[in-house]
Amino acid sequence: MPGFRLPRPDGATAAQRRKWGALAAVLVAGAIVLLAFNAGRVARSAGIAGAAGTATVTECHQYGGPKHRKFECHGDFRGEDGLVRRGVVLEDTYEHEVGRSFPVRYDGDTAVSIEDIATAELAPMLCALAVPLLGLAAMLGVIAIGGRPDVVVKVYRYAGFVFLGGMALVIASLLVLMGSPMSPNL
Repeated sequence: MPGFRLPRPDGATAAQRRKWGALAAVLVAGAIVLLAFNAGRVARSAGIAGAAGTATVTECHQYGGPKHRKFECHGDFRGEDGLVRRGVVLEDTYEHEVGRSFPVRYDGDTAVSIEDIATAELAPMLCALAVPLLGLAAMLGVIAIGGRPDVVVKVYRYAGFVFLGGMALVIASLLVLMGSPMSPNL
């Protein structure tokens, strides 16, 4: 945006502090939404959550246009404990060969996460995007709260480092996502 600059961390007026505080609250809410909708998928794909097992593809259907082909695949899940669930949804949008089996994590509901889906889907990048949002929210929040100018400037600087680190995570996630066509499950 032309003319957009982050506010100075010291010397904000009461009206500016309210404005930056409200924007900080919106950014925190956005980060929470990103994490809430994507953290479970990342946790399952990393092997932290869900029951381990094997999925065998039983069907795949294409949807979307010719440029943006996506697939919805279903299969049977067999857990390490012998539990079998039929018709589970594979949480990626790639075409899988019917009859193919691979390791997955079952969420206990209706979907399974392919164990390397963290490199094949947007969920990790969206979770990483929450970090710079929180850093920016902290920068704006410290302005809204105010305090001694030297302390405000110091906390503002630390929040800026969180923002920059979060941007590095987003870039790393994008690089992993771009490399995902090399995934063995595709």
